[in-house]
Amino acid sequence: AAEVGTVAVGDNASVVLAGDNATATAWSAAKRKSWTTLTTSSGTGSGVAAWTRSTAGLAAGVYVDTITVTALGVAPQRVIDTLEVTAAPVAIAIAVSPSGRRVSVVRGSTAASASGSVVVSGTNAGSTGWVASRRRSHTVFTVGSGIGSSTVAWIRNTASLAAGTYVDTITVTAGSAAARIVDTVVVTMPTNSIVAIRPQGKMTRYFTSAGRANAITAVRDSALVEGSVVDGQSDQWTAVINGSGLTVLSTVGRLGDYVYWERRSVASSAGMYVDSVRVQLVGSAGLEAVFVDSLEVVSVQLPAVGLAVEELVRGGQLNSDQRMLLDSDGNRNGSFDLGDFLAWVDRDRIRLSPAQMAKLQSVPLTAVRPRP
Repeated sequence: AAEVGTVAVGDNASVVLAGDNATATAWSAAKRKSWTTLTTSSGTGSGVAAWTRSTAGLAAGVYVDTITVTALGVAPQRVIDTLEVTAAPVAIAIAVSPSGRRVSVVRGSTAASASGSVVVSGTNAGSTGWVASRRRSHTVFTVGSGIGSSTVAWIRNTASLAAGTYVDTITVTAGSAAARIVDTVVVTMPTNSIVAIRPQGKMTRYFTSAGRANAITAVRDSALVEGSVVDGQSDQWTAVINGSGLTVLSTVGRLGDYVYWERRSVASSAGMYVDSVRVQLVGSAGLEAVFVDSLEVVSVQLPAVGLAVEELVRGGQLNSDQRMLLDSDGNRNGSFDLGDFLAWVDRDRIRLSPAQMAKLQSVPLTAVRPRP
């Protein structure tokens, strides 16, 4: 085999004559195709026929010639010579599409993410790796490298950028080949002040034992306050609580800060408790964002001990609320297991029968992490 436009390796075949006067018998070789050149085309007695192949003018493909050796008084002998011409390697090239991206965003807000198609061509393109680079710090890659044709992707961190136009160049390189995407971000001044809170709410379920005094443990939570203000407007906010179940821990802040609060530790009966955290921009009457904090207290009847044992052995004996209650009072790993059962038995000083103890021997142990 040889590449297009290169010299192929030569070849030869032994010519063996036997019998009376074999050493004095002449032979000759002939070829049929123009790309074959005989370098040793005749001889006397046993010898070697040799030839070369030229790929000049040949396209990629398979070419077959027949070398025929003849000698007086014997049948002609033939050698089938096959030449495979392969295409010359194509240099790796890379292209990206589109060549440019542009986005507009109000100051203080987050711009949309972006992406571009990467097309790698040439010999071994499918296994050729590429890597992307950028010039500006507000550009952060979510997909910055790959193998073969794929996608480059990035986000723009614009929350802290002042109003203006920001141009970055994303360069995708594979070996010595490179292609570029010009990414333009236009940050505009807000025409109205806005404030938002992320997320906007949360729903929590708390399981309690029916007929038993229960206290809800204090729990802290937070949410991000974001938005934008017009020139001359303060970006400071204040936070207040609507309802009796929460206590605000950070009463003031600025856009981009978190607001923190705590649900108080109190005794609560079954029911739904809804409180809210209201964040208001200073100097902007009526401009506010609200986080709704909902708590559902679920009263659950504890199962009989025997049913709990059967649940551990073969399942299907407790309802989902009973499993959640026992887990929340146990190791809190998301499922009812032997650790939760033993914590319940120890806390309520429950005595197990010999039969129940025997059944528990078949239940696998589960690692218990420390409770928060």
